[in-house]
Amino acid sequence: MKRRDFLGRLAAGAAALGVSRAFPALGGGQAQTIPIPGSDPLALRAVTRTIEVNGKAARVFGLMAGTNSGLTVDAGRTLALTLSNELGSPTLIHWHGLTPPWNQDGVPDNPAALLTAGDARRYALPTRRGGTQWMHAHTLQEQNLLAAPLIVRTEADRRQDEQEVVILLHHFSFTPAEEILARLQRTASSGHGGMAKPVPGDGMGHAGMNHAGTGSGTDGTMTNGGMAGTTPDLNDIEYDAYLANDRTLNDPEV
Repeated sequence: MKRRDFLGRLAAGAAALGVSRAFPALGGGQAQTIPIPGSDPLALRAVTRTIEVNGKAARVFGLMAGTNSGLTVDAGRTLALTLSNELGSPTLIHWHGLTPPWNQDGVPDNPAALLTAGDARRYALPTRRGGTQWMHAHTLQEQNLLAAPLIVRTEADRRQDEQEVVILLHHFSFTPAEEILARLQRTASSGHGGMAKPVPGDGMGHAGMNHAGTGSGTDGTMTNGGMAGTTPDLNDIEYDAYLANDRTLNDPEV
C-alpha cells in the first residue's frame, strides 16, 4: 500500500468515527492518565515485546509504564520518573515537546551518555504547557518502535466533555533498520541516483529487531526527476506495513 492511500484511509476512518480529537500514541488500548506520586518516581521501562503484523510475529521495542504504553499527565507539574533499560543494549529516551534541563533531554552524549543495559536513570521533567508530545529514542531503536505518546493536559482540556482517541503511526518492515540504512547509504554512494529504486523491506524473517519509522514523503517511492547522483530521502523504502497503534489497517484497534 502506498503512503498516500494509507493517509487517505486513515482520514476517512477518523471522519467515520466522529471523534473529537485524535492524538499520536501507541496500542494496547489508549494511553491512560497515570497519577504522579508526590515522592516516588513513576517507573518507565524500555522493553522488548512481540506484536503480530500481517499474520507473522514481529519482535519490537516499546516503552511501558505498568501495562500502559504511553503517559497522560497534567500541565504545570513535574513528571518524576525512573527509566529502566531492559533491552539488552544501550539506549536513551528523548522527551519530545518537553523542555527539561539539558542534561535530561535524552540526546545521546549531548551531554548524557547512553543508558547501559540493565541500568536505570531518574528524571524530573517539567510539564509547563499542554500539548500532544511523545517520547522516543534518538537512535535506530526508534525505527524499531521504541516510542510512545506523552500527552500533557491543561485544566481546560480536563474540563471538556470529549473522548480522546490516541493514535501512534509507524512505518514497518521486517528487515532490520540497520540493514535498511546500509542499503540507503550504498544507494547514495553509488552515484546512480537517476536509476535508483525504492529500497525493499523484504520480509525475509530476519532475526534482528523489526523496522518501523515515522519518515515523511508522498507515496513511499523514490522520485528524482532524472537527476544523476540524487541521494535517497527517508521515505525511499518499500515498507511491509503501516501500523496504527501497533496494528495494520486490515486489523484496526477501533
